[in-house]
Amino acid sequence: MRPTRDQYFLSLAYGAAERSTCQRRRVGAVLVDSRGRILSTGYNGSPGGYAHCQDLGCDTQQPCQWSVHAEINALLFAENREPDKTIYVTTAPCRTCALAIANAGVSRVVIGEWFRPEEGVSGLEVLRQGNILVDQLSHPLDGV
Repeated sequence: MRPTRDQYFLSLAYGAAERSTCQRRRVGAVLVDSRGRILSTGYNGSPGGYAHCQDLGCDTQQPCQWSVHAEINALLFAENREPDKTIYVTTAPCRTCALAIANAGVSRVVIGEWFRPEEGVSGLEVLRQGNILVDQLSHPLDGV
């Protein structure tokens, strides 16, 4: 069966997550324009030229101190500033990533799973305040 566009792009985000060097949680993201063209991909890990998280001895019970989030990497690597972009992320964005998503003109976020509640204003609340549509899909390869 042919996957829907959302299933396809979310499966690519899960593929990008496989490149992550974060020991705590692998996250991937795919940014697409309104016509369904991929603008960029990203995964969480240390900045280019830095040692990988796994080499720095990160504490997997605490938030990583070295990893750049997948959403931020996808936004940084995108050259197209066209409005009405959709970002596909394996895990719901944190507050910082949601702020960057809103600032980049993304109009829709498709997530694979929720992660954890945040203290104060959550990433979801940031997206709601910006009238950014949030959809959740189960893992695109479940049941295939």
